[in-house]
Amino acid sequence: MWDHALSLHPPPASVGVSTFNEWGEGTQIEPVRPWSVPEGEGISDSMRQGLGASKTFKDYGDLGPHGYLEITAAMARQLHETRKQYSRLTRADLEKEEL
Repeated sequence: MWDHALSLHPPPASVGVSTFNEWGEGTQIEPVRPWSVPEGEGISDSMRQGLGASKTFKDYGDLGPHGYLEITAAMARQLHETRKQYSRLTRADLEKEEL
C-alpha cells in the first residue's frame, strides 16, 4: 500500500490505513505483547478449534510492541516529504514555463 502511494505522481494527500485488530488472525497494528486467554474465559475450546482460533497471541518479534505503528508513522513521514519535494519541483517547473 505505501509503496504504491509513494510511486504515484502527484503523491496522494493522504493514505487510509484500516485494521480490524483481529488478534486471532494476526492483522492488528496496535501495540502488542504476548498473551494467552485465561482458562475458562472467551469462547469454548471446541468452538475455538472449529474456528481455527488461537488461545495464544504473539508479539511482533524483532519489531517490538509498537512495530507496526512505528512503520506506519515512518511511511507517513516519507509520504509527507515526497509531497513537499513534488510541490517544490512543480512550482519550479511552473516558474520556468512563465519565463
